[in-house]
Amino acid sequence: MKRFVLRLLLFCLLPLPLLYAFSYIVDMGLRRSNSYYYSEWNDIFHGAVNADLVITGSSRAYVHVSPKILDSALGLNTYNLGMNGTKFLMQYDRFKIYLQHNKKPRYVVQTLDFSMLAENYELYAYQQFLPYLSDPDIRQMTEKYKGKFGFGEYYFPMFKYNNQNALVVEGLKSFLGHSATGPKYKGYEGQLKPWDAAFAAANSNGPGMSPYDQVIDSQSLTKFNEFLALCSRENIKVILVFPPIYSEFIPVFRNRQAILSLFESAAAKYNFPFLNFLDDELCADKHMFYNSQHLNKTGAEIFSRKLAAKLSGIVTK
Repeated sequence: MKRFVLRLLLFCLLPLPLLYAFSYIVDMGLRRSNSYYYSEWNDIFHGAVNADLVITGSSRAYVHVSPKILDSALGLNTYNLGMNGTKFLMQYDRFKIYLQHNKKPRYVVQTLDFSMLAENYELYAYQQFLPYLSDPDIRQMTEKYKGKFGFGEYYFPMFKYNNQNALVVEGLKSFLGHSATGPKYKGYEGQLKPWDAAFAAANSNGPGMSPYDQVIDSQSLTKFNEFLALCSRENIKVILVFPPIYSEFIPVFRNRQAILSLFESAAAKYNFPFLNFLDDELCADKHMFYNSQHLNKTGAEIFSRKLAAKLSGIVTK
């Protein structure tokens, strides 16, 4: 019996060094990858950004603001740190990690939306964090969400890549110097998408979706003010920017004026500019959007040029 148990233990334990080595190779490969999930994180952790101006926010940052257009118009090195599917808490955590590995920017363009200060319960696109689970800041950043990583993901080799065959393949290829070409340019990805009919369907039986009051999460509001105070202390100028929303969708947010007033007051408190594009002509043109809150590539690049024109009176080379 003892011999059987010993053989069983050896059978189970002998593959572990190989699995740890394999996991290390995949991690290191993804940390070099230019693919969708990892290009921005890798630039951040490698200290490869060091931008004069960074754009922060949700998908309304990463699909709306083109660094190529801003670079050309402003004569500055700009980079888009927008995170798809996030609210402010995760955006702020990413910005703090950015500051640890890169020189502080002179300017931050923080994009806004009506729901950015709401609670966000789910860990969205968890795959983006997998190669960096050994980093204490990533662990702290992710542990407050549903779907957070557990013991297995942290300590069992390759467990975190279960059912992630495409990521494993990309990690191996990238480790060998053959990374995929990512779709983004300095964090920006213009969207070549048609108008999403879901919004039209929701409005087919009346003038619009049922209006509601967007609840503000107290912790998110506290952290938002902490972010502005941090930037003020560090002599980083924040420009609060509310990008266009399709005009028919704006009335859905019943307490929108209160939220806008909150942003205006925060900007005034720290003497930061607030640029509101909700009255811009883009908002009325459905052909510039692919859904109610996101501009398509054509609209985003028109908006980026308009934003650059506004920023030209605020920033200096």
